[in-house]
Amino acid sequence: MRRWLSSRRHPTKSACLVCRSAKTKCDETRPCTRCVNKGLTCSELPPSEGGFDESSEKPEKKSTRSRGSKLMRRIEIAEIWEREASSLLDEALRHVLSEFD
Repeated sequence: MRRWLSSRRHPTKSACLVCRSAKTKCDETRPCTRCVNKGLTCSELPPSEGGFDESSEKPEKKSTRSRGSKLMRRIEIAEIWEREASSLLDEALRHVLSEFD
C-alpha cells in the first residue's frame, strides 16, 4: 500500500469536547484514549446542540398559504380585542362622567 494512502485523515463523526477544542483526532470511545491518558473529563455535546444529524428528518416548511391564514386569524383576534377594549373604555368613561353630574 502506498504511504500517502495510509496517511489520509478520516473524520470522526462525534469527537468529544476536549478533542474538538484541541482539534485532534478522537477515537470516539467514551472516555476516549486521549482524555484517559491526560486525566481529563471526556464529554460530548448533547444531540440537540450538535451539528446536523443525518438520521433526523428535516422539518417540513409550512406553506405560505397556511402561514397567511394564521396571520389573518391573529389580525382578526387583535381587532376583536381592540373593539372589546374600546367598549370597556367607553363604559368606564361614562361611569366616571356620571359621578360628576
